[in-house]
Amino acid sequence: MIKKCPKCLKQDAARYCPVCGTEMFFPERFEGKDVKTKKAVSNSTNGSKLLLIKLAHTAIWCVFVAAIFYVLYAGIFDKVNFMVWICVVSVFIEGIVLMIFKGKCPFTIMGYNYAENPQVGFDIFLPAWLAKNNKLIFSTIFFIGFGLVLFRVFIK
Repeated sequence: MIKKCPKCLKQDAARYCPVCGTEMFFPERFEGKDVKTKKAVSNSTNGSKLLLIKLAHTAIWCVFVAAIFYVLYAGIFDKVNFMVWICVVSVFIEGIVLMIFKGKCPFTIMGYNYAENPQVGFDIFLPAWLAKNNKLIFSTIFFIGFGLVLFRVFIK
């Protein structure tokens, strides 16, 4: 049975809307079942899947944070090289992915299907305050670093 999300009107059969994250939970349909296969699963299976999502999400987050700080480092110390541009392009691609998914990471959207009580940071190993303010903090650091890199390239 496919339902429309009450918030964004996206049609989907998932427990949570894949676009905006609004709960579309129907206990008679999904309780104890895998969303895609509709086969019964135990809570330990859901916990294992959520753990894998959290590990992958945290690892990729660390890579992007390293890229952001490398751009800042290169801008401050005038170490602009090919790797800096790879980092810049990677961060811009991540920004496009976040825009496509309306500000939600695809790992967060996947995690909604396996979390019993999704709260801020349920899908990543970060403190809740950092998970909540992640985009603001790191996009600010990135744009400061990117501005410094551009300054070094064009003003130097």
